[in-house]
Amino acid sequence: MSYTRLTVIGSERKAELALPSTEPVGVLLPHVLELLEEQPRGGDVLILTTLTGASLDFDATLEEQGVRPGAMLRVTTADDAPQAPEVIDITDAITEAGATRRDAWGEAHTRTTLAVTAGIAAAGAAMWAMGAFALPAQWMLAAVALLAAVGAGLARSGQRVAAVAVASAAIGIALPAAFGLAAEVGGAGGTGGTEALVPNTVLVAAMSAWFVLGLVWGIGFQRGSARYGAAVGLLASSILFFLSLAGFDRGGVAVIVSVLSVAALGVLPGVALSLSGLTSYDDRIMRGERASTVDVRAAISESFAQLTWTVIAVSVVAALSLTELLLSADPWRQGLAGALAIVALLRMRTFPLAPPRLALLAAAVVPGILWLLSTPLLGDGEKALAAGVAALVAVATAAWSPSGVVAAKLRRWADIVELLVVLTVVPLALGSFGIFADLLEAFR
Repeated sequence: MSYTRLTVIGSERKAELALPSTEPVGVLLPHVLELLEEQPRGGDVLILTTLTGASLDFDATLEEQGVRPGAMLRVTTADDAPQAPEVIDITDAITEAGATRRDAWGEAHTRTTLAVTAGIAAAGAAMWAMGAFALPAQWMLAAVALLAAVGAGLARSGQRVAAVAVASAAIGIALPAAFGLAAEVGGAGGTGGTEALVPNTVLVAAMSAWFVLGLVWGIGFQRGSARYGAAVGLLASSILFFLSLAGFDRGGVAVIVSVLSVAALGVLPGVALSLSGLTSYDDRIMRGERASTVDVRAAISESFAQLTWTVIAVSVVAALSLTELLLSADPWRQGLAGALAIVALLRMRTFPLAPPRLALLAAAVVPGILWLLSTPLLGDGEKALAAGVAALVAVATAAWSPSGVVAAKLRRWADIVELLVVLTVVPLALGSFGIFADLLEAFR
């Protein structure tokens, strides 16, 4: 046992003591008071303080409180103890407070600002270059692929900030290139003229963006989740684009794709668990093998990343398909879009992370906003009323905090509503292809 030699000063006597360093002060204090013949007056509590006025904690040891050998302690009552000193450096306090705030500017903000700047500048440069020098869109897309390869190389070499900036520039160039390619293809008469200009532009831009993300993040940063998510997004966007080029009915394709996209939301969590290798740990444990905590946590993190990337990829396709259905003049397709949007909103509850939920929210809400802005069926008054009701519902939902019992009932009702809406999907999809109209004609 180690000891600390101290000088303890009482009201009348002073003593040089060697006290155990690892014993709580509350255990030592009665013996010290007995040696100094200190008696509390009127039930006052006696404490030990340093010469600067800091009182010692009864539950902590001398060593834990930093009492050094040779220190001087004073026995006094709690009421008579001097106030402990407070040393405040305003400059240091401001610096520390600024560094610990959640909204403090950091390296992540710098990287984000540089990346956004690079993307906007590259988009402007590509747009003006295509107009000034009559550059074909294919050349711009080749530049996108080249920049994506450069970004992947920078990522593999450890230059993260530069890789993200180059990837952002590549995506920026892809936007005017996509518009140019869609205009060239539409001008050639292969996709229905100007009617398909905006959808094809979005599809080409999505294909380019997924290619860049997969190459830089998937291969450059070696993230398996980015590879799988980019592959899903690139494949889905490519299929939609080439079906449009082949002259297929965009509305019919949108019906099939939207139903498949929403149906895929139910299987994506299981697919993410399988791709991350997390499900294999159960089999290994059943066989008596051991799994380290580090490996399991890495697999869990990878499964969440897989889920995030794939849900975002599916949400982009779902948003395009639902927009196509809502903007059509067919009430069957509009009803199908509304039903699938409700299912997507209710499926948000099954995803624990914010990015997948936000992606599904955007996929369900953005088509509705576009329909509200473009529909001639409603006047400005009706549109204002609809927007006001939506705002009122959002405010009321944000202000309402239901109890646990009420929340459980709401979840149960949400499950029932989701089931009922899902049951309407098949009839609405069949009606979208005109099957019911053909049946009515056949029986007339």
